[in-house]
Amino acid sequence: MKTHPEIPCSGTFRILEVCEETLELKAENKQDECSEADFDSLELLSDETLLYVSKGDGWEARGVLQRAS
Repeated sequence: MKTHPEIPCSGTFRILEVCEETLELKAENKQDECSEADFDSLELLSDETLLYVSKGDGWEARGVLQRAS
């Protein structure tokens, strides 16, 4: 598994629900400095990338994941 050195958090996701092109996730087995999210999701976009959204109390993080070449 590849990790990003500036993000001091790791763990696994469990799929809670699948709704069309979106997976609703729950973070489990978290290690290091993970923020507590109320909502995590992955959405397949039309360009075949994935939009990752994580929301917590007063914060939201978003990122687009691309296939490694």
